Amino acid sequence: MYSLFDFAFQPPTRTVYVVSEEQLGKLKLTQKENEVKETKAQLEQLEAAYDRRKSELVDLLANLETEVKKLEPSKDG
Repeated sequence: MYSLFDFAFQPPTRTVYVVSEEQLGKLKLTQKENEVKETKAQLEQLEAAYDRRKSELVDLLANLETEVKKLEPSKDG
């Protein structure tokens, strides 16, 4: 039976996988394709967030300009 002491001082076990160059190339390609998909998704999210924020600011500016016009003294009197 192993104790916590044995587990703590046991050398780390490492797993080694042996793959062919073709398999390694396919794995690298798959990883890069996934990275491209993830980056595109992040870009789309960023652009959507930018568009939402820009729309909010345009609306806010329009409301503020309307309020300023209401508060300005009339030039007639």
